[in-house]
Amino acid sequence: MGTMDVLSRVILIVERDHESRVQLRRQLEDAGYFVASATSGIEALSVVEKISQPHLVLVNPTLPDADDFLSALKGRANSRDIAVAELGSHMAPLIEGSRFILTPEDVSQAIAWLRDN
Repeated sequence: MGTMDVLSRVILIVERDHESRVQLRRQLEDAGYFVASATSGIEALSVVEKISQPHLVLVNPTLPDADDFLSALKGRANSRDIAVAELGSHMAPLIEGSRFILTPEDVSQAIAWLRDN
């Protein structure tokens, strides 16, 4: 995948913890990806509308409005093209197409998946 392909990939981080968001953003931007972020599901929906369609959404499932956000995301016509991964420590696929779970300390799985897809 060329540099332009990487830069065209938008990743949305939905995480209320500032340090986790900053750490994830830094690692993904260092790998060459464009990163948007939100601190809640409501804010994430607004971001999705602005950026059209993220390639990957990394979401903290413990956010109070995470379920509402994911339901709204699933309702979008093109949601099958959006991969969603849970930020956490246990395996729980959220939307068809999710292939990994990761913690803010290790985004290598997300980067590897993005390079392959």
